[in-house]
Amino acid sequence: SELGRLALLGGAADEADALLREALSRAGEVSGLAADARLGLARVAMVRGREDEAERLLEAARQLALAGGDRILAGRATNNLGVLHLAAGRLDRARAAFEEALALREGLGYRRGVAANLHNLGELWLEAGEPARARDAFDRSARIARSIGWEPGVRANEAALACLAELREPGGGLAALETALAEAEARGDADLAGSVAWMLGRVHAAAGRDEAARSAYARGLRLASGPGGLVVRRRIERALGSVAAPEEAHQGDGGEGAEPQERPG
Repeated sequence: SELGRLALLGGAADEADALLREALSRAGEVSGLAADARLGLARVAMVRGREDEAERLLEAARQLALAGGDRILAGRATNNLGVLHLAAGRLDRARAAFEEALALREGLGYRRGVAANLHNLGELWLEAGEPARARDAFDRSARIARSIGWEPGVRANEAALACLAELREPGGGLAALETALAEAEARGDADLAGSVAWMLGRVHAAAGRDEAARSAYARGLRLASGPGGLVVRRRIERALGSVAAPEEAHQGDGGEGAEPQERPG
Protein backbone atom coordinates (compact mmCIF):
# COMPACT_ATOMS: atom_id res chain seq x y z
CA SER A 1 0.00 0.00 0.00
CA GLU A 2 2.83 2.39 0.83
CA LEU A 3 4.46 1.91 -2.58
CA GLY A 4 1.09 2.59 -4.21
CA ARG A 5 0.66 5.82 -2.26
CA LEU A 6 4.15 6.95 -3.22
CA ALA A 7 3.45 6.19 -6.87
CA LEU A 8 0.25 8.21 -6.70
CA LEU A 9 2.06 11.14 -5.09
CA GLY A 10 4.50 10.97 -7.99
CA GLY A 11 1.66 11.25 -10.48
CA ALA A 12 1.83 7.61 -11.62
CA ALA A 13 -1.84 6.66 -11.23
CA ASP A 14 -1.61 3.47 -13.33
CA GLU A 15 1.38 2.19 -11.35
CA ALA A 16 -0.34 3.09 -8.09
CA ASP A 17 -3.49 1.25 -9.17
CA ALA A 18 -1.54 -1.92 -10.01
CA LEU A 19 0.46 -1.86 -6.76
CA LEU A 20 -2.61 -1.26 -4.61
CA ARG A 21 -4.62 -4.00 -6.31
CA GLU A 22 -1.75 -6.40 -5.69
CA ALA A 23 -1.68 -5.32 -2.04
CA LEU A 24 -5.43 -5.87 -1.80
CA SER A 25 -5.16 -9.36 -3.28
CA ARG A 26 -2.50 -10.26 -0.69
CA ALA A 27 -4.36 -8.72 2.24
CA GLY A 28 -6.77 -11.64 2.49
CA GLU A 29 -8.77 -11.53 5.68
CA VAL A 30 -6.54 -8.98 7.39
CA SER A 31 -9.04 -6.15 7.69
CA GLY A 32 -6.51 -3.38 8.34
CA LEU A 33 -4.43 -4.17 5.25
CA ALA A 34 -7.53 -4.59 3.10
CA ALA A 35 -8.95 -1.30 4.36
CA ASP A 36 -5.67 0.53 3.72
CA ALA A 37 -5.44 -0.81 0.16
CA ARG A 38 -9.04 0.20 -0.55
CA LEU A 39 -8.35 3.68 0.79
CA GLY A 40 -5.41 3.98 -1.59
CA LEU A 41 -7.48 2.72 -4.53
CA ALA A 42 -10.17 5.25 -3.66
CA ARG A 43 -7.64 8.05 -3.96
CA VAL A 44 -6.58 6.72 -7.37
CA ALA A 45 -10.25 6.74 -8.39
CA MET A 46 -10.55 10.35 -7.17
CA VAL A 47 -7.60 11.40 -9.35
CA ARG A 48 -9.30 9.77 -12.32
CA GLY A 49 -12.63 11.44 -11.57
CA ARG A 50 -14.39 8.13 -10.80
CA GLU A 51 -16.27 9.39 -7.78
CA ASP A 52 -18.84 6.57 -7.55
CA GLU A 53 -16.05 3.99 -7.47
CA ALA A 54 -14.16 6.06 -4.89
CA GLU A 55 -17.23 6.26 -2.66
CA ARG A 56 -17.73 2.48 -2.72
CA LEU A 57 -14.07 1.87 -1.89
CA LEU A 58 -14.04 4.43 0.93
CA GLU A 59 -17.20 3.07 2.53
CA ALA A 60 -15.76 -0.47 2.38
CA ALA A 61 -12.48 0.79 3.90
CA ARG A 62 -14.39 2.59 6.65
CA GLN A 63 -16.42 -0.50 7.56
CA LEU A 64 -13.37 -2.78 7.57
CA ALA A 65 -11.38 -0.36 9.72
CA LEU A 66 -14.20 0.00 12.25
CA ALA A 67 -14.68 -3.76 12.35
CA GLY A 68 -10.98 -4.20 13.02
CA GLY A 69 -10.92 -1.52 15.70
CA ASP A 70 -8.53 0.70 13.71
CA ARG A 71 -9.96 4.12 14.51
CA ILE A 72 -7.05 6.00 12.90
CA LEU A 73 -7.70 4.32 9.55
CA ALA A 74 -11.47 4.69 10.02
CA GLY A 75 -10.96 8.41 10.56
CA ARG A 76 -8.93 8.69 7.36
CA ALA A 77 -11.52 6.82 5.31
CA THR A 78 -14.40 8.80 6.79
CA ASN A 79 -12.62 12.11 6.26
CA ASN A 80 -12.03 11.18 2.61
CA LEU A 81 -15.72 10.35 2.25
CA GLY A 82 -16.42 13.87 3.46
CA VAL A 83 -14.00 15.29 0.87
CA LEU A 84 -15.77 13.29 -1.83
CA HIS A 85 -19.21 14.56 -0.79
CA LEU A 86 -17.92 18.13 -0.53
CA ALA A 87 -16.54 17.88 -4.07
CA ALA A 88 -19.98 16.80 -5.30
CA GLY A 89 -21.74 19.60 -3.41
CA ARG A 90 -23.50 17.15 -1.05
CA LEU A 91 -22.96 19.37 1.96
CA ASP A 92 -25.17 17.53 4.46
CA ARG A 93 -23.42 14.22 3.80
CA ALA A 94 -20.01 15.92 3.85
CA ARG A 95 -20.76 17.51 7.21
CA ALA A 96 -21.86 14.17 8.69
CA ALA A 97 -18.66 12.49 7.50
CA PHE A 98 -16.37 15.28 8.68
CA GLU A 99 -18.03 15.38 12.10
CA GLU A 100 -17.78 11.59 12.45
CA ALA A 101 -14.09 11.68 11.52
CA LEU A 102 -13.53 14.59 13.91
CA ALA A 103 -15.10 12.65 16.79
CA LEU A 104 -12.92 9.61 16.03
CA ARG A 105 -9.77 11.72 15.95
CA GLU A 106 -10.62 13.74 19.04
CA GLY A 107 -11.20 10.46 20.87
CA LEU A 108 -7.73 9.31 19.88
CA GLY A 109 -6.06 12.63 20.73
CA TYR A 110 -4.82 12.78 17.13
CA ARG A 111 -4.36 16.55 16.97
CA ARG A 112 -3.12 16.77 13.39
CA GLY A 113 -6.20 14.84 12.26
CA VAL A 114 -8.41 17.12 14.35
CA ALA A 115 -6.81 20.17 12.73
CA ALA A 116 -7.36 18.69 9.26
CA ASN A 117 -11.01 17.92 9.96
CA LEU A 118 -11.69 21.36 11.41
CA HIS A 119 -10.18 22.88 8.27
CA ASN A 120 -12.41 20.69 6.11
CA LEU A 121 -15.45 21.79 8.09
CA GLY A 122 -14.36 25.38 7.48
CA GLU A 123 -14.22 24.63 3.75
CA LEU A 124 -17.74 23.24 4.00
CA TRP A 125 -19.09 26.33 5.77
CA LEU A 126 -17.33 28.54 3.22
CA GLU A 127 -19.06 26.61 0.44
CA ALA A 128 -22.38 26.87 2.31
CA GLY A 129 -22.13 30.65 2.58
CA GLU A 130 -21.74 30.70 6.38
CA PRO A 131 -18.62 32.83 6.92
CA ALA A 132 -18.86 33.07 10.72
CA ARG A 133 -18.89 29.30 11.15
CA ALA A 134 -16.14 28.94 8.53
CA ARG A 135 -13.98 31.51 10.33
CA ASP A 136 -14.43 29.74 13.68
CA ALA A 137 -13.43 26.37 12.19
CA PHE A 138 -10.38 27.80 10.41
CA ASP A 139 -9.30 29.69 13.55
CA ARG A 140 -9.54 26.55 15.68
CA SER A 141 -7.68 24.49 13.08
CA ALA A 142 -4.94 27.11 12.77
CA ARG A 143 -4.40 27.23 16.55
CA ILE A 144 -3.94 23.46 16.72
CA ALA A 145 -1.70 23.41 13.64
CA ARG A 146 0.55 26.09 15.18
CA SER A 147 0.69 24.29 18.53
CA ILE A 148 1.98 21.07 16.92
CA GLY A 149 4.21 22.78 14.34
CA TRP A 150 2.22 21.56 11.34
CA GLU A 151 3.17 24.25 8.83
CA PRO A 152 1.05 23.00 5.87
CA GLY A 153 -2.00 23.24 8.12
CA VAL A 154 -1.05 26.74 9.25
CA ARG A 155 -0.62 27.91 5.65
CA ALA A 156 -3.92 26.39 4.47
CA ASN A 157 -5.85 28.06 7.28
CA GLU A 158 -4.15 31.42 6.83
CA ALA A 159 -5.11 31.40 3.15
CA ALA A 160 -8.70 30.50 3.97
CA LEU A 161 -8.92 33.27 6.57
CA ALA A 162 -7.51 35.74 4.02
CA CYS A 163 -10.25 34.68 1.60
CA LEU A 164 -12.91 35.32 4.23
CA ALA A 165 -11.36 38.70 5.08
CA GLU A 166 -11.44 39.73 1.40
CA LEU A 167 -15.05 38.59 0.99
CA ARG A 168 -16.03 40.58 4.09
CA GLU A 169 -14.14 43.75 3.12
CA PRO A 170 -12.49 44.23 -0.31
CA GLY A 171 -8.79 44.78 0.14
CA GLY A 172 -8.76 42.88 3.42
CA GLY A 173 -7.10 39.73 2.15
CA LEU A 174 -6.39 39.92 -1.59
CA ALA A 175 -2.66 40.61 -1.26
CA ALA A 176 -2.28 37.78 1.26
CA LEU A 177 -4.05 35.38 -1.12
CA GLU A 178 -1.83 36.35 -4.04
CA THR A 179 1.27 35.87 -1.87
CA ALA A 180 -0.01 32.49 -0.62
CA LEU A 181 -0.57 31.32 -4.19
CA ALA A 182 2.90 32.39 -5.35
CA GLU A 183 4.57 30.74 -2.35
CA ALA A 184 2.59 27.50 -2.73
CA GLU A 185 3.54 27.27 -6.40
CA ALA A 186 7.21 27.95 -5.54
CA ARG A 187 7.15 25.11 -2.98
CA GLY A 188 5.49 22.76 -5.46
CA ASP A 189 2.44 22.44 -3.19
CA ALA A 190 -0.08 21.89 -5.99
CA ASP A 191 -3.04 21.05 -3.71
CA LEU A 192 -2.75 24.27 -1.69
CA ALA A 193 -1.96 26.33 -4.79
CA GLY A 194 -5.06 24.99 -6.54
CA SER A 195 -7.20 25.74 -3.50
CA VAL A 196 -5.86 29.29 -3.21
CA ALA A 197 -6.42 29.85 -6.93
CA TRP A 198 -10.06 28.85 -6.41
CA MET A 199 -10.31 31.31 -3.50
CA LEU A 200 -8.85 34.06 -5.69
CA GLY A 201 -11.39 33.26 -8.37
CA ARG A 202 -14.16 33.42 -5.81
CA VAL A 203 -13.17 36.83 -4.45
CA HIS A 204 -12.69 38.25 -7.96
CA ALA A 205 -16.10 36.91 -8.99
CA ALA A 206 -17.73 38.37 -5.87
CA ALA A 207 -16.29 41.77 -6.82
CA GLY A 208 -17.54 41.46 -10.41
CA ARG A 209 -14.04 41.01 -11.86
CA ASP A 210 -15.11 38.19 -14.15
CA GLU A 211 -12.01 38.13 -16.36
CA ALA A 212 -9.73 37.90 -13.33
CA ALA A 213 -12.00 35.20 -11.87
CA ARG A 214 -11.81 33.11 -15.04
CA SER A 215 -8.03 33.45 -15.09
CA ALA A 216 -7.73 32.33 -11.45
CA TYR A 217 -10.10 29.41 -12.03
CA ALA A 218 -8.12 28.28 -15.08
CA ARG A 219 -4.96 28.41 -13.00
CA GLY A 220 -6.64 26.36 -10.28
CA LEU A 221 -7.70 23.66 -12.75
CA ARG A 222 -4.13 23.35 -14.00
CA LEU A 223 -2.77 23.03 -10.49
CA ALA A 224 -5.34 20.76 -8.82
CA SER A 225 -4.47 17.48 -10.49
CA GLY A 226 -3.96 15.19 -7.48
CA PRO A 227 -6.50 13.42 -5.24
CA GLY A 228 -6.50 16.40 -2.89
CA GLY A 229 -7.50 18.63 -5.80
CA LEU A 230 -10.83 16.95 -6.51
CA VAL A 231 -12.80 19.44 -4.39
CA VAL A 232 -11.10 22.36 -6.15
CA ARG A 233 -11.77 20.95 -9.61
CA ARG A 234 -15.45 20.36 -8.93
CA ARG A 235 -15.87 23.74 -7.23
CA ILE A 236 -14.30 25.51 -10.19
CA GLU A 237 -16.45 23.60 -12.65
CA ARG A 238 -19.56 24.76 -10.76
CA ALA A 239 -18.27 28.32 -10.35
CA LEU A 240 -17.48 28.78 -14.04
CA GLY A 241 -21.17 28.51 -14.82
CA SER A 242 -21.85 31.71 -12.89
CA VAL A 243 -19.00 33.79 -14.33
CA ALA A 244 -19.97 35.82 -17.39
CA ALA A 245 -18.35 34.65 -20.62
CA PRO A 246 -16.09 37.21 -22.33
CA GLU A 247 -18.70 38.11 -24.95
CA GLU A 248 -21.23 38.78 -22.16
CA ALA A 249 -19.00 41.25 -20.33
CA HIS A 250 -20.51 44.18 -22.20
CA GLN A 251 -24.02 44.79 -23.49
CA GLY A 252 -25.33 47.24 -26.05
CA ASP A 253 -24.64 48.07 -29.69
CA GLY A 254 -20.86 48.20 -29.65
CA GLY A 255 -20.28 47.14 -26.08
CA GLU A 256 -18.22 50.19 -25.14
CA GLY A 257 -19.60 52.19 -22.27
CA ALA A 258 -22.41 49.68 -21.63
CA GLU A 259 -23.50 48.78 -18.11
CA PRO A 260 -21.84 45.59 -16.79
CA GLN A 261 -23.94 42.47 -16.27
CA GLU A 262 -25.35 42.05 -12.80
CA ARG A 263 -23.92 38.90 -11.19
CA PRO A 264 -26.38 36.28 -9.94
CA GLY A 265 -26.64 35.52 -6.22
